[in-house]
Amino acid sequence: MKYTIYLVLIFFVFSCSSKQENPSEIENEASSSSSEFELTKDQIDLAKIKLGKAEINVIQNYIECVGMVDVPPQNRATISAPLGGVVSVVNFYPGDYVKKGEALCRLQNELYIQLQSDYLNALNQVDFLQNEFNRKQKLFEANAISEKDFLNQKVVFNQEKIKVNALEEKLKWAGFNLNQIQENGIQPYLQISSPISGYITEVKVNLGKQVNQGETLYELIDNSHLHLELNVYQKDINAVKPKQVIEFKLPESDQIFFGEVYLVGQKIDPENRTINVHGHFEEKTDMLKTGSILQAKIITSSDSVLALPKTATFEENGKVYAFIENADHFEKIEISEGKSDEDFIEIIGNKEKNKNLNFVLEGVYYLKSGELESSHNH
Repeated sequence: MKYTIYLVLIFFVFSCSSKQENPSEIENEASSSSSEFELTKDQIDLAKIKLGKAEINVIQNYIECVGMVDVPPQNRATISAPLGGVVSVVNFYPGDYVKKGEALCRLQNELYIQLQSDYLNALNQVDFLQNEFNRKQKLFEANAISEKDFLNQKVVFNQEKIKVNALEEKLKWAGFNLNQIQENGIQPYLQISSPISGYITEVKVNLGKQVNQGETLYELIDNSHLHLELNVYQKDINAVKPKQVIEFKLPESDQIFFGEVYLVGQKIDPENRTINVHGHFEEKTDMLKTGSILQAKIITSSDSVLALPKTATFEENGKVYAFIENADHFEKIEISEGKSDEDFIEIIGNKEKNKNLNFVLEGVYYLKSGELESSHNH
């Protein structure tokens, strides 16, 4: 079986030096100026030419961007020393999971003992002054003492209550348990507890280390609400809307993950002219870690159109072409293109006619470049 090729805009010469024809040779039936040639079935098979119709495919318009996996501020914790001290116990290490309230480490300092001592003494003094105030109030009501004596006692009592309240707030802020102090007395150490449940990412303490007030001891992350933080260029941001689909992947992997636009930022970064877009995952996966860099596409629209694979088309002089099978020959035709993405190109024009054309879907390179000729010349 032989096929004749009519190439309207490009000239291919397929020939063989042998005078005897066989299935792997191309017969040149025309003069050197003719565009009509024949290919045998074996030659078409060798070129792996595959025919097919244009089909309805979804072509997506999207915005490419980069970003990272992150957690909300309330899911990230930095634990600092409320008061200076010496580290006496270290309980956890990076990567450990801790629950809210678990003891991370212990600090010791004479200041802690003095602070608790002042609090317990002030409590006792308040109890004494409360009784004294009650006694003088009765005497004042019975006109047994002057109003001045009664008011002086009231002032002293109120001042001591203020002192107790201040010490209580300071102890609670430092992390001491007031009930334990009242029931069991002075605690010899300050226990540093986790404010959230999560994974320890950094440990900056060791036994015997002297830490100052406000110094960072641990950092934790709660991965229960991982999300996307994407950076979209200012020129593209007006096309981004909540609920649009996000396709993303890790640079080192081909696996595609999906998410959704949740919030679009309102401030432009003055340095790189980008705006932050906050997205949520469709499904959780252990592959994504806090801080992972991502390559993402935000799908701004999706249209079902009659389209060809991009591999079935090629460009020449700024125009797009494809090969079609026409009776016993192939013909190069110009394509009126519409939308396109990485995989497909829309064919516009006479839809019914285009649906019935038999396109060359694979093997276009050989027809276009004359690769068959170089494969068979010896």
